[in-house]
Amino acid sequence: MGMKDYPVQTMAIGAAETEGSFTTDHTIVWGKTHTMIVTIPNFTNAVTTTVSVQDLNDKVLYTIGGLLENTTHILNKDKVFEVPVGPNFDFVFTLSGVPGGTGGSITASLYYEANR
Repeated sequence: MGMKDYPVQTMAIGAAETEGSFTTDHTIVWGKTHTMIVTIPNFTNAVTTTVSVQDLNDKVLYTIGGLLENTTHILNKDKVFEVPVGPNFDFVFTLSGVPGGTGGSITASLYYEANR
């Protein structure tokens, strides 16, 4: 079936919140992650972000921490970002502290290789 992309996801994170997430829906085809492009805004407070991928049974399949703010990060095979993906998988973005100010939005673009 080849390379697919999942709609861009935007997670609004309030000034006093520390987590945003999205859950894949039924439109995603079972496969393996290939690349995720994550853009983290310049929050008022200096925080880093941890990204985790959890399957439909809440098992953590992938995690990477220390992603700096005010940066676009490309997670791919160089970052060992090759894990199964399917409907009802959670992509969780956890900040190391509150962002302060008015908060901000993290965006994520997911690309995956569909099973044949």
